[in-house]
Amino acid sequence: MTDTEPGDWRRPSEMHRPGAVNVFKTPPGPGVSPIVGGRPRIPYAVVDQVRQLASEHPDWGCRRIADWLQAQGEWVSVTTVWRIMRRLLIWR
Repeated sequence: MTDTEPGDWRRPSEMHRPGAVNVFKTPPGPGVSPIVGGRPRIPYAVVDQVRQLASEHPDWGCRRIADWLQAQGEWVSVTTVWRIMRRLLIWR
């Protein structure tokens, strides 16, 4: 270990070299949107299906609507259905 001082835990390849660019801290160029993390949005088709099922079946709750959607091939959790219904001001 020629580049490190005694007690330095980093490997020489991890040491900062003059002229090296840290790509994670540089701002994006012009016309490039910054990368935003997080989960993808809920598709509008799923929101419409939840709205339709909630209006057609007023006695169904979040769990039953989520189970029906999963049977149709839309993998939506009960919590997601609850959040959609809460956002649409449908309380059950």
